[in-house]
Amino acid sequence: SHAPFWQGFPEMANIPLTDIEIVHIINSVNNKNSAGYDEMSNTILELCAQYLSKPLTYVHNSSIIQGNFPESLIDCSSCL
Repeated sequence: SHAPFWQGFPEMANIPLTDIEIVHIINSVNNKNSAGYDEMSNTILELCAQYLSKPLTYVHNSSIIQGNFPESLIDCSSCL
């Protein structure tokens, strides 16, 4: 019998991100001028990445540790 596929994954609380990783994630997103559900274009996010990285790191890590997520991000179909 096989173990469930999720057993090999680390706990979410053990996956904090750093400011540098957040900047890399922002910079890895395709550059396009159209806005997403947050009404901000990827180009603007990339230009502001160094200023946004600390607050985004705090929000991300706090969400993972506390298990609190913004309602708009809980339903993945709203992000597609």
